[in-house]
Amino acid sequence: MSSGIIYDPAEEAFIDAIYEAAVLVDRWPVVLQNLADHYGASGAMLFSVVGSEQQFIVTDKFAPTFERYVAEGHMSPNERAAPLVAEHAPCFRSNADYRTAAQRATMPVYRDLLIPAGFEHAVGTIVQGPHHSMLAMTLEGMRSEEAGRQSLPTLNRLRPHLARALSLSAHAGLNRHRLIVDTLALTGCPAATLAVDGYLISTNQEFERILGSRAVDPHGRLRFLDAETDSRFRRATQIGTAKAVSSSFVVSARADERPCVVHVVPLRRLARDVFGSDGFVIIVADGHNRATPNADLLRVLFDVTVKEAMLVRYLAIGRTIAAAADAMGIAVTTAKVHLRRIFEKTGCTRQAELVALVNTYTVLPELGHDDT
Repeated sequence: MSSGIIYDPAEEAFIDAIYEAAVLVDRWPVVLQNLADHYGASGAMLFSVVGSEQQFIVTDKFAPTFERYVAEGHMSPNERAAPLVAEHAPCFRSNADYRTAAQRATMPVYRDLLIPAGFEHAVGTIVQGPHHSMLAMTLEGMRSEEAGRQSLPTLNRLRPHLARALSLSAHAGLNRHRLIVDTLALTGCPAATLAVDGYLISTNQEFERILGSRAVDPHGRLRFLDAETDSRFRRATQIGTAKAVSSSFVVSARADERPCVVHVVPLRRLARDVFGSDGFVIIVADGHNRATPNADLLRVLFDVTVKEAMLVRYLAIGRTIAAAADAMGIAVTTAKVHLRRIFEKTGCTRQAELVALVNTYTVLPELGHDDT
């Protein structure tokens, strides 16, 4: 090395892998786990703030604990990381540099989560990135406090390389998300990407145009102004957990605006490449469709089946579920199964709510003679 610093073969290999991951962002989980294994840690994490966007890459062994860390509210405020961020020292630090074992034992994040999970001891560093960005790396679950301290000299030799690589990959990872929403914007599709902890990563102008007056992003997290809509959003995404599935929910109309539907699409593989945990693409569909003006709106927006759409039309004109089942030639129990599936797809929980939703959007196509 031109710097004159002597590296052992393992460090040389890590330097090569670090710079490779700087460009190929999906390599970071493997690089991080290899570093963790070499230094006797259980797992590792990268965290970056680029402007108002936040990104995480978490290794598999630490991911379940990190998901609990977010879900149980330890990220805000992040008391554990506060001293490291405040000092912003140009080197790796052990968490034992800031708090004694006795002090850690009284903190809820350590007492209730990290100590029982085997992640009490950690080392980490903060890097000031380019263009209003901040980056952090931690090795989680060191074997002991002493083992953490012993790793610091070697990690500090790697730190300049990590700092350069992290600065590049943080912006490259963010650009992936911008590419997604910008590509969707070319087709007129309102879209955003969301991290596993609810932070907005990127949005396009159409998304902001449609939802700008109905949603806000305090502290970078997406939240809907209408409490019922926000509750549907929380259920759809299950922020902070690994339980989210693809789903849709209704965003109510305000003033002269039309209601719209938000489709939540988990990006498990891509998101795990970028963050080490699940994330989402959020797509907005409104009730106006120039391409299919006579389409059954419920089928267009919620992907209901023909039978399910037919049942909704009968309910919308005032038929009881028994009368609708009779007109459709099906059993009442079958109609109730259809209705339950419709509720799941539309986010409604009551029949009256479903009818109100349908009537708010538009007048549904009239039932044909074959439907009566």
